[in-house]
Amino acid sequence: MRPVEWILWSPSGETGIVIIREEAERLLSSLRGQVHPKVYLLTYAAPVTKVMETLGRMNFYTIPTLPSGYEFPAWLPLEVGIFAGRLYLDFESWAAIAQQLQAGGSKEKGCQEHVQFSADDPRGFLLDWLTFRRRGHNILHTPMGYLCQGRQLTKEHVFFSEASVEAAPPAEPTASDDSASEMDEIEDLDDPGSGEEFEEERDGACNVL
Repeated sequence: MRPVEWILWSPSGETGIVIIREEAERLLSSLRGQVHPKVYLLTYAAPVTKVMETLGRMNFYTIPTLPSGYEFPAWLPLEVGIFAGRLYLDFESWAAIAQQLQAGGSKEKGCQEHVQFSADDPRGFLLDWLTFRRRGHNILHTPMGYLCQGRQLTKEHVFFSEASVEAAPPAEPTASDDSASEMDEIEDLDDPGSGEEFEEERDGACNVL
């Protein structure tokens, strides 16, 4: 089964169609020239690692550009993500799917705008489907894997934390660092190939020969 990479989206009818690359290539030229487009081409990549979450946003890159402030319906990224085999998502989306799985597929208040499950065993079906999509790889230690196992997560879990890298202050030299430097110097002295004396001895030996 091909990966989900292109989605043809109609904002007026809130209808989306997953298309293949060859179909997308045929549509690109015509869509780019439209002044008042009725449909948009969305790029998509199922986040299978945490760093790929940005690629799973429906508005990551669209052709043509969507109107400023446009918001997709809540069910679209959830359904597309499940179909594409998404493993990582934000906490709000995770909680929405968890709520529907807990409801056993029935329509309850607050769930109507989200993905619906009609299988007898929604968790088992979801686990089988995601494993198939990921070609048999172990998905149990991912947010979607936790869902399939019925394990609870909170918003503070590392799955949903935003990675940030801050510059650390330079570390002050310690006694252990001084010892390490001394050891490096000793190793350099023990290594005959790193000293000038060895170079002179080698040159002298070559002259004798």
